[in-house]
Amino acid sequence: MLNQFENLVAFPSPPIDLLIDLKTLSSPLFSSMEVHSLLQYFRKRNHKHYLIIKFLFSTGASIPELTHFPVKNLNFDNEYLIINERKRLGYRKIFLEKEFTRELYRFCADLNEGSLLFAGRKGQSRNVRSIQKILNTASQFLGKEITIPTIRDFLAVALFEQSVSLRDIQNFLGHRSQKSTKNRIFKPQISGKDRMGHNFNDFQNKAA
Repeated sequence: MLNQFENLVAFPSPPIDLLIDLKTLSSPLFSSMEVHSLLQYFRKRNHKHYLIIKFLFSTGASIPELTHFPVKNLNFDNEYLIINERKRLGYRKIFLEKEFTRELYRFCADLNEGSLLFAGRKGQSRNVRSIQKILNTASQFLGKEITIPTIRDFLAVALFEQSVSLRDIQNFLGHRSQKSTKNRIFKPQISGKDRMGHNFNDFQNKAA
């Protein structure tokens, strides 16, 4: 008689709900202290820019996802947000720190559900160049290049170093394939100061 367990299929465990704790998350690209210093710098300088930087580091969002993110995709009661599927990146449900949830709630007090979270003038989507300017300022402050790709690299490597599975990192970043996730984690890491020599237009590189 065949062993009754012989033909059983080992199904993968369900994906976990990741929550980015910027107070402890660290990688060779950015330490937790550097991220904290950066957030404090913007918090004193410009509150909206502070929230934009924190949003990027908490979600790994691409530029289009940031500039077109609607208030209605925030769930304050359950402390998460939804990033809708786009051409290159998939749907994501991302949980938020309680403090960040409260900050976004206060920020949205005068906005309606149909508004963009970080709208530009006249409620339209924010100009991409304005995001570039914020990231350039952040780069100058830390003395390291800060772009959408480097933020996503930071998140991928930091989560991997915390023993988060490749599949869960893939789901968090919205990658279509695990190959993209592996490229984020295992590609040669350029030191922060070396990155400063790169053209800041690189921030427009494909986010995946």
